[in-house]
Amino acid sequence: MGWEAQLVIFAVLSVVAGIAGRIWVSHRPTETDEPNLNRRGEQYIGRVFTLDGAIVNGVGKIKVGDSHWRVSGDDMPAGSQVSVVDVEGVTLRVEKAPVAD
Repeated sequence: MGWEAQLVIFAVLSVVAGIAGRIWVSHRPTETDEPNLNRRGEQYIGRVFTLDGAIVNGVGKIKVGDSHWRVSGDDMPAGSQVSVVDVEGVTLRVEKAPVAD
């Protein structure tokens, strides 16, 4: 068999193996005890934070640890307690936090 035929067979089998591997992996998701490990924003859903900057025209910011996050929600003054309800890309969607009794 010539080198040209070997090269064609190698290329075809490589593509087939790549496609088969992707299909096989997609049908067998990895089980993990920390599903939100690489989804930082989703880790904050349900948590309450204090607004670092007022929400004006639907956009503001909060400080989480040592980083600042952009937030969206109803207009509120800085210092308000907000609860994270959703993540939209790199923006946290917040609502006014319920008042504790």
